[in-house]
Amino acid sequence: MGTQKKGVRRLKENSRAQIILCIRMQGPLSKVQVAKLTGLGTTCVCDVCNELLAEGVLIDTGTVTGPRGRPMSLLSINPNGAPVAGVRIAPECIEIAVATPTLDILARRTISYEWEKDNAEATMDAIVAGIRRCAQAADTDILSLSGVGLAVHSMVDPVLGIVEGTHLPQWNHVPIARDLEKRTGLPVVADNCVRAGAIAHQWFSPERPRGRVFYICVSDGVGGALVYDQEVVQGIRHSGNQLGHMMIDPEGPECECGNRGCLEACASDYAFIRQIWPGMSDGQKLTLAKREVLIKRGLDMMRGGDAKATKAYNSVIKSLAMGLANATTLLGPGTIIVSGTIIDMAPNSAINDIRMKTMQYIRNLDRGIEIRALLNQREFLTRGAIGLILCQPYRDLRNGGPFLTSGA
Repeated sequence: MGTQKKGVRRLKENSRAQIILCIRMQGPLSKVQVAKLTGLGTTCVCDVCNELLAEGVLIDTGTVTGPRGRPMSLLSINPNGAPVAGVRIAPECIEIAVATPTLDILARRTISYEWEKDNAEATMDAIVAGIRRCAQAADTDILSLSGVGLAVHSMVDPVLGIVEGTHLPQWNHVPIARDLEKRTGLPVVADNCVRAGAIAHQWFSPERPRGRVFYICVSDGVGGALVYDQEVVQGIRHSGNQLGHMMIDPEGPECECGNRGCLEACASDYAFIRQIWPGMSDGQKLTLAKREVLIKRGLDMMRGGDAKATKAYNSVIKSLAMGLANATTLLGPGTIIVSGTIIDMAPNSAINDIRMKTMQYIRNLDRGIEIRALLNQREFLTRGAIGLILCQPYRDLRNGGPFLTSGA
């Protein structure tokens, strides 16, 4: 009997997810339109929609004339529904935001920390306090949030939230998502920050490209995510598409992973900075603000004709183009989306240079690929953290599983 009840509950959860997904992606829609698009029975759709309206998940946004001339209500996602939180953990800071179900940010705060000194326990306390304060600033409380999306600048197990990587050594092997779930009492969904940003961009941005899309972010490191049919293509241990540790020069600079000539060592913000100012050997100690100041200074020097800055810029562009050419050959995307600090500071010239150099390295049959810039990388990644929790029920529906939390 218990198994039967569980099966009925599962069917209802799936029906709810299908209906919300349909309205989110194609709304506003009438109940009749939802039934046609989802293939669910009209009675089921009416019952579920009425529940979602009563719960405040959906709202009535007007009427449309039906096939027999009767007016039908149009349903949309309620922007004033239960808010969600997003947490992005970068090497130099933690960004926390609370947003509406339509991904409009209501409140945000940034927590700075010293990655060499602050331990995971103390930082976790600060994260929970930050979520609570953001919720208060958004005129709600932490228990009213529907969940927390956790985006990490490193490799992370999306189920357990265990971090594995070199960018955040104090978090290595820490089940951060499960710990955050215990501390807040909320469902937590974790993933790599670039993968999270790619998912949110595909689900929520009106400018999203269709088909097979490769996202690459260049900042403190180089991260990648291949998206097909609005879902990230997975790899072993969820490590697929991590372009940063693709070796492009065996004799190149040493990477933090221990190898030489990784794309990350040749094309990141630090690669650009160290070629201009070789004395800055320990770039990980630079804050994002300091890194941005140095990159802006380096770009200004290049525009002024400085030979060392010009060489550094050309080297970074060349390395990045080689990486994109390899990704094109291996992954076959129709579109490549490039974001990063240099892109934000020199959007037109940088993306044009990247595009031209990449075309020199790829095969003729691949030259129809579109390479475009995505500006404001920090916002892209922060919205990615929020989008994780908003997208998760529908992603699970596609994968045939229940709503996934870190404690599952």
